[in-house]
Amino acid sequence: MQSCEERVKNSILMLCPIGVLRGASSARLRQRLDRALADNTDVVVDLGSVTAVDSTGLGVMIHASKTARMH
Repeated sequence: MQSCEERVKNSILMLCPIGVLRGASSARLRQRLDRALADNTDVVVDLGSVTAVDSTGLGVMIHASKTARMH
């Protein structure tokens, strides 16, 4: 992931990662998602600019989905 754009629209945090979602970049996204979900923020992750995802990136998305359901 080269970067992750953030914007808020109608009280929803939109995260838009750009590039390849893997390894260390996945960890940064996971930390940001965990903070947002801990604050009970509604989050949308737009993967439209992600060119590839490895197993670590997929794990981050699964973790975020499970965490969001628990909240």
